[in-house]
Amino acid sequence: AALKTAALAGLGSTQLAALGSAQLGALTTAQFGALSSAQIGALSSQTLVGLSTTNLAAMSLQALAGLDAALLANLSQAQLNSLGTRQVAALQSQQIAALGSAQLGGLTLAQIGALGSRQVAGLSVADFGAFDMLHVMALGTAAIASLRPEQLAALGTDANGFPGLFGTLTTAQVAAMGTAALQGMTTTQMLLLTTAQAGALGSAQLGALSPALMTRMAAADVAA
Repeated sequence: AALKTAALAGLGSTQLAALGSAQLGALTTAQFGALSSAQIGALSSQTLVGLSTTNLAAMSLQALAGLDAALLANLSQAQLNSLGTRQVAALQSQQIAALGSAQLGGLTLAQIGALGSRQVAGLSVADFGAFDMLHVMALGTAAIASLRPEQLAALGTDANGFPGLFGTLTTAQVAAMGTAALQGMTTTQMLLLTTAQAGALGSAQLGALSPALMTRMAAADVAA
């Protein structure tokens, strides 16, 4: 591409929007990385879906803010998966929430692990249904700590009906759960609780469990 990076960054949103995906695809990573959020936001969905994974991976953290719900919804899974963990972590909670369940379920484990507490807190119950066992295990402790009761309750079965999602949580994840979230714990989840997981619960967490749930705790778990 002949345009200098500084010159390209100076183009108005309307001017940049006039360029097609083939023209934008010819930009170097440095040129594409210099685009602003306003310039990215001016692109049409048709233009955006034509961009290469290299283009998306080169997008600056500031420019990512220009991707609105409509633009994100039109990205292919390959394009989404090209985003680095720093890029994923930089997305606003409303941007993550704009992704479809299939798109979320297709994120890499590294990308799932990069999700922050606000991003995870903004996910719907249906979104959690797109996560499989490995996705759940990849969630960071800060993300687990941000779960709402209804989100925790959704960690019962995955899209294929596998019942052990709650049981796959690590002890660190269980220890990070908030007391409010634990109020959404289901009887099935209590039955899936391993001895190690039960031992990771603190006094405040145990105090948040309902008497009905406590009666379903296995004897081995109580002795943990």
